[in-house]
Order: sequence, then structure tokens, then C-alpha cells
Amino acid sequence: MFDTDTETQDRGQVGIGTLIVFIALVLVAAIAAGVLINTAGFLQSQAEATGEESTSQVSDSLQVFGATGTVTSSPAVVDSATIRVGLAPGSDAIDLGNAEVELIGPGGTTTLTPSSNTLSDSTERANIAISQSQLQTVGTDSLGTNGLEPGNEIEVTVTAGNGGQTQTVLRVPDPLEGHGGAVSL
Repeated sequence: MFDTDTETQDRGQVGIGTLIVFIALVLVAAIAAGVLINTAGFLQSQAEATGEESTSQVSDSLQVFGATGTVTSSPAVVDSATIRVGLAPGSDAIDLGNAEVELIGPGGTTTLTPSSNTLSDSTERANIAISQSQLQTVGTDSLGTNGLEPGNEIEVTVTAGNGGQTQTVLRVPDPLEGHGGAVSL
């Protein structure tokens, strides 16, 4: 007498279950997409910052245009020196007061900070002075002198405030006698 249609009711329940699973999958996918987009944005900004810093370290450096030393006699040694520097091609402005100069020689190592002088144009030049006591620290002392002896070599590394480095080697000519008061290193 009463005919119940159980098949129709079962189909409705299956349809609602499928709909709930589908909505859950869409929500999970939306959350995952949000996380991926946030992560991609973070990584992009970090990559840009790293790229700018790397470019600055490579391109913002100094170029050495020469070095001279003051020669004293009896025995002949170089007791002070001056390194002439300028901006390397493509460099932004560099304040030498933020730079660090490391001297490595046969007698040891020393570090100095040049006087503050901002180089903002590729045609500008500045001098980095190396004192007698600094040269005495890195030079040999076989002659009982206060400076660099003939044949000494010192490695000079100038690190700009942003990390760009320039390296050069200064060589004291041998013999020093007859060079007068100054010598090219």
C-alpha cells in the first residue's frame, strides 16, 4: 500500500556528501594557492635585495691608479706610501671613510681606515696614505729599519663600505739607492 522510494533518498545523500568533499577540496586548494603566492612574493623580494647587494659588491669598487713611496737613506727603505685611487667604471659614489684597507706583507698584517673623502665621479681621485708605523708592521726588519726594504712586496686590499673589493700588490724596487726621495711602487 505504501510504496517508499528508498533509491531517491540514497541518491540525495550521496550528492550532498560529494558536494561537501568538493567544497573541502576547493577550500584546501585556495589556502594552498594563498600560501604559494605569499611564499613566491617573499622569495621575489629577497631575490631582488640579494641581486642589488651582489651588483653593488661587484660594481661599486675602487680602481688603483698608482702608488708612490718616500725613500729614506742609510739604509735606503720606503718609510711611507701613498696609493692613488678612483672609482672603477660603473661604480656609484664611495665614501673612503667607510672603506677598509688591509696590508699584508712579509712582516705581518695591518688594517687602516682612510680619511673620509667621497668619490662621486669617475674622474675624481683620492690618496690613501700609509704611515711609517703601518709599513713597519708589514715590512721585514732585517736591516733594523722602519719601513719596506728593497724587494719587499705587500698585498693591498681595499674594501669599500658596501663590500666591493680591489686588490693590488705594491713592490719595492731593488735597489732603492739613486731613486731620490720618491719611488713608484
